[in-house]
Amino acid sequence: MQSRRIALFALPLVLSFYQVACVDDPTPTPTGPTTDSGVVDAGVHDSGHDATVVADAGADAQPLSDAGVDAPPDASVAGVTVSVTSSTGPSANVLVVYGDSSGAVLATETTSAAGLASHVVPAGSQVTVLLGAAPQLRLTTILAVAPGDTLTVVDDTSASQGFTGSLQIESIPPSAPVGTALFVASIGSCSSELGSAPATVSLQGDCVSKGHFPVLLEALDDSAKPIGFAFLKSGDLATDGGIPSVAIPAPWVTTTTKQSVTTTNVPADLTVSTGYSEVTAGVSLQSSRLAGGAALVPDVTSDFVEHLGYPDFVQREVGVQRSVPGGGRSVTAIAERAAPPSADGTSTYDLATLLPNITGVTLDRTSVTRPLVTFTSASPLTAADGAIARLTFRQTDDAGQPATVIWTIVAPASATSIATPLLPAAAAAWTPSDQAQFEAPSLAFVDATFVAGYPAARAGFGTIDPTANLSRNITTNVIPPLPVAGTLRISGYTPPVL
Repeated sequence: MQSRRIALFALPLVLSFYQVACVDDPTPTPTGPTTDSGVVDAGVHDSGHDATVVADAGADAQPLSDAGVDAPPDASVAGVTVSVTSSTGPSANVLVVYGDSSGAVLATETTSAAGLASHVVPAGSQVTVLLGAAPQLRLTTILAVAPGDTLTVVDDTSASQGFTGSLQIESIPPSAPVGTALFVASIGSCSSELGSAPATVSLQGDCVSKGHFPVLLEALDDSAKPIGFAFLKSGDLATDGGIPSVAIPAPWVTTTTKQSVTTTNVPADLTVSTGYSEVTAGVSLQSSRLAGGAALVPDVTSDFVEHLGYPDFVQREVGVQRSVPGGGRSVTAIAERAAPPSADGTSTYDLATLLPNITGVTLDRTSVTRPLVTFTSASPLTAADGAIARLTFRQTDDAGQPATVIWTIVAPASATSIATPLLPAAAAAWTPSDQAQFEAPSLAFVDATFVAGYPAARAGFGTIDPTANLSRNITTNVIPPLPVAGTLRISGYTPPVL
């Protein structure tokens, strides 16, 4: 049975590929407060864990984009620059923590009005950006950075608190297909049946990307079979916070294509997922199939409908799921972004090329303020481009204010465990307390045809990060829309449902 949905992100579905740009480009002169010795007191005296990631610092990373910083620095004193932006522009007064390879604090900086902070640190150091305010706090830690790096972090904490709203469809095209009994309007995963217009459709979260949304309007006959469609490629949210209103333009289209997704070398006794997404204006309209059990043949084919002219690009995904001892599931998947087909077609994916599966993930809280993620896999995952862990915990501060904290850590694939760094006293609100209630972590190793090793992976992690989906136990269409044409493989872990 076909189901259509879109993964609910805490982030907008499609961010720029350069959410984190890491380049050897020019950087501003490092500034910021230090002690007389040039080191800021961490304020947290937990010795924590030793360094677990010091390799593959990526000092020779190739530029991915022009970070927009002017004067070329002396390479011998090049700092690591952080640029923090949001949907409204540069983010000022954001605390940035620079740590050494063991996670000890070296210095703190605060972003300028231009959203920039910089500090000179050795290769293999770490950078942590603290975002948001109670009750919604975020941290992003990037391990094994290199002198000269420029890291651009997107502050999406307002989006992570959830968007809700509504859309009014003022009119639909005249001369609907003969036999039309009703209409269904789909804006990503947000959909509503319409008898006529005007009509209101509820919007939330992933149905909007950067203030834009598409609308696919399908005409159904009295047996609920689609017999035609019309669409609006991109509408805009009202800037004054009001309800946006759109008219769906003509014409009605009655031609679709059949897109078949075939998987080969299907492992016995496992659940196989196939997915097909039509991505328009940064919003995905997703369909998926699941099959499983010993009766599976070596090849499995699923068919999907593509609406001609509607998608900006399409993304296909195949994968398998396995139960993990102690709870949770491993998810290994392949996703491919491609131009929209103009005719029926078949795409084939060999499941023998999946990354090795994760066999277990554990959160070690021996150090209260420095949780440690450990993991095992069926075989080494060092061939991947990088690893991303996501921790979520809830706690109450001394004033009784509750907060949810989400901590994303980006690490080289050579990591054998992923330790969080020490945080300074100024970051007390973000620092786990002994009363913090943690969810089981989600974890993903990623390997992309358009990513050349860890330097590029940390540069573009924001658009190849499936851990938000994994943390919600999403196991089909788990990979977000890719930033460019190409293929991404993941080996992920989704925690048990509590």
